[in-house]
Amino acid sequence: MKTYHFKRLVLLGLFFIIAIKAYPQPHTPPPPPPGHGNPNDQPAPLGSGLGILALLGIAYGAKKVYDARKDFRH
Repeated sequence: MKTYHFKRLVLLGLFFIIAIKAYPQPHTPPPPPPGHGNPNDQPAPLGSGLGILALLGIAYGAKKVYDARKDFRH
């Protein structure tokens, strides 16, 4: 039984070594060329879509709570 656990430990160690060696190094992209894009660009608006998602999440949570309380009463 001890040899079985030893073999498992060695195999696990080999997997970790292979995973560490096979992991690629992070690659930083080259800087963009000068003068690219429009300097007057504005960031994308997030207000309305984020609010709609929040309201839908609240409504979904309220429905789940209502259903859970309804099932609990019966």
